[in-house]
Amino acid sequence: MPELVIGLLVGIWLGIDAGFDPSGASVVGGIASLAAYFLSCLGWPYRRCWWCGGDRKQDDGRGNYRVKRACWWCRDARNNRRVGSRLIGRG
Repeated sequence: MPELVIGLLVGIWLGIDAGFDPSGASVVGGIASLAAYFLSCLGWPYRRCWWCGGDRKQDDGRGNYRVKRACWWCRDARNNRRVGSRLIGRG
């Protein structure tokens, strides 16, 4: 989620440049960071599961593996939608 941090910094910079006080600049920064996040969800609506990593194999690092149970978060969905793309109905 680096787009949130970049959007926040750019938004605060633009808010201060426009003459807002620090609280107004932080509001502009928050709006800009959310806009950057939702725009990135339009372009890339899917991501790897944060819990299982999109892989049902659990290995020991030497080439041996076993198949795990279905992930409780993504339910082994091949395409795991991001939270923002779920909110805007993308993907």
